Amino acid sequence: MNKQEKIKPIHIYLFVCFSALFNLSTHLGLLFMLPVLFTGIATKSLKFNKLDTAIIIYTALCFLLYFTYEDNVLVGFKNFMVFVFMPVTFYFSARIINKKDVSDYLIIKVLLLALFFYVVNSFFRDPNGNFTLNLGSNLYYLIRSEQYMRTDVDYDFINGTNISLLIVTIPTLGMTLLRDKKLNMFLFLGLLFVSCVMLFTAASRTAIVAFAAIIVLYIYYTLNKKNGIRTLIGILVIMTVIGLILSQTDFTQTAIQRFQEKTLDAGADQLYGLGLRAIIWTFAFSELSTNFLGYGHKYFYDKYELTTHNELLGQLVATGFIPTIFYFFFIIRIVLMLMNIKRNEKDAISYLAIYLTALYGLIGLTENITVGNRGWMLLFFFVLGLTNTPKSKLQEKINESGKPALPNSS
Repeated sequence: MNKQEKIKPIHIYLFVCFSALFNLSTHLGLLFMLPVLFTGIATKSLKFNKLDTAIIIYTALCFLLYFTYEDNVLVGFKNFMVFVFMPVTFYFSARIINKKDVSDYLIIKVLLLALFFYVVNSFFRDPNGNFTLNLGSNLYYLIRSEQYMRTDVDYDFINGTNISLLIVTIPTLGMTLLRDKKLNMFLFLGLLFVSCVMLFTAASRTAIVAFAAIIVLYIYYTLNKKNGIRTLIGILVIMTVIGLILSQTDFTQTAIQRFQEKTLDAGADQLYGLGLRAIIWTFAFSELSTNFLGYGHKYFYDKYELTTHNELLGQLVATGFIPTIFYFFFIIRIVLMLMNIKRNEKDAISYLAIYLTALYGLIGLTENITVGNRGWMLLFFFVLGLTNTPKSKLQEKINESGKPALPNSS
């Protein structure tokens, strides 16, 4: 480990913070992150820039929404804190970190470690909530193969697509490290194998497609690297071997059958088919036609006992048209500016932010991630904040022009 990658108190603090928010409560994660934000404000190390304008306006408009239209002030305050204030706090807290003194790679390793332990502990459970490595008794497999209908689950259950988003994030973090040889190849392959087992057992169609897209992005950004082709071939060979092994299992056959029945032959009467999602989206459009100013993030779920199953519709129903525009403008602008940075100047966090945004966009087509996967959203906004730290390449781009840049293929 070189001098610049020494473990510092901030790394330990971040590990505790993300372990707490994943395993215990997102509220506890907020309690850990608030001192970082307040320290940055008190020491004036947090300096707002043009890129922050959109997310600040979004936050202010959401504040007005919750405290103007919510009958119960306490409920409005709670939902504002959970769905708006928390991710924004993680974004601005990350912006304070001086990456000249703190290694990007160690931060990514901290996130990877905290997330991996949480996902493994959450995924390998039977219907009674007991930890088990027996996939035949795994709750997600039993649900996907329709051998078990979720009725009385004795522990906090994350639906298949949302836990699959967390699963896919594990090799995504690993690939970011692997690209710059900051993660041992054999360790990465182990993470990849475990992730693929969980991913195909959970059998989320959207997550599998999203993971394939991340691999394509990784290929695109790796081919110009020295030894990149060799590394790429190695990953593809191992992925093929893993695929051949998994293809012989009942779990993968369930995933394939589920894709056929629930996607290609889906009808409105199928619970997880595209037909039901189309009906849900119709309900969401109906709510928007009645009120385009927003109802709050929990309104749709409380009324229909389902999320909107689409991130854009979820934001529109929750906050209305104007805040939604500022919200997505903020995310898209960051990514466009990161893509415009030349490959040899991009750092690991920049690549990670691009990968995570791709996951957010793809899985957000069929899931309302903001409501259904709050822990992942905090990680996502934290990474976005890390791209916009003092003296970062993104800050240089912001200073050069106030306009969003277009992707650069160089």
